[in-house]
Amino acid sequence: MVEGADAAAAEDLAGRLWSWSSRWHPGELAWLWRAAGPGVASWRTASWRAGGRTLAWARSTVPGRLDLQVDTAHDGLTPAVLDWFEDGAAGHDLAVTVLERESLLREVLLSRGYSPDVDAPSFLHLRRRLAAASPPAPLPPGYVLRSVVGAQDADARTGLHRAAFATPEPATATYRAVMAHPSYRPALDRFVVAPDGTPAAAALGWLDPRSGVLALEPVGTDPRFRRRGLARACVLAVLGAAVELGATHARVCARDGAADPAPRATYEAVGFRPYARNVRLVRPAR
Repeated sequence: MVEGADAAAAEDLAGRLWSWSSRWHPGELAWLWRAAGPGVASWRTASWRAGGRTLAWARSTVPGRLDLQVDTAHDGLTPAVLDWFEDGAAGHDLAVTVLERESLLREVLLSRGYSPDVDAPSFLHLRRRLAAASPPAPLPPGYVLRSVVGAQDADARTGLHRAAFATPEPATATYRAVMAHPSYRPALDRFVVAPDGTPAAAALGWLDPRSGVLALEPVGTDPRFRRRGLARACVLAVLGAAVELGATHARVCARDGAADPAPRATYEAVGFRPYARNVRLVRPAR
């Protein structure tokens, strides 16, 4: 075990392991790891390696919360990963989020005293086949849909993300770092500009050439411009560009529930269908 996990190595492992039974898509990790910017320095991370390859990684963004991935050919490492996490979170309630299809990982967690958190927010994984480019969605008069041209658009994309998700992150410099990622493609970063010039909605896609699967992460709309079909237009534009780049399928993770039905409805309206769900397992502090 090595303290500290390399983002690129974690993405490589996610790409090697990708299947519809995997929680992590390499593009999703590319976004989540880099969009955190300087905040990554506060994470606890670790990796397990052999022969120059990463076999497992773990990250705890706040004490007592764990994300992880273990090579399915080396699942005997799972207890070691959990030992590392639990030792570093002594005195805290523990929570580990997994995909419901990760049955072996769930079994190990249950055997260690974790149980499903029935009150946790529900997140669905949805997918659709990309047989052909989707026709563009109509926009309200005066709204313009375009792809990111270059670093000069980092300010617009940063401000839109902050508005859509009510967060102070990322900083413009952080979004430029996202744009510098080897997997980032401007053609898969689309946004709508309102008539007054305000960036109103956006969708960013990450294409894994090994699997042909596109991950949408993130998709968002400034609250002032919701219910106008803007996110749908961005998503369809990204899917169309992805087909031209060789994508065969797309996936997205969305919050599900009566309190916030809009994301699921948006994706289902453009052909996505649920296929799995995240499950949070918890264990009280000991």
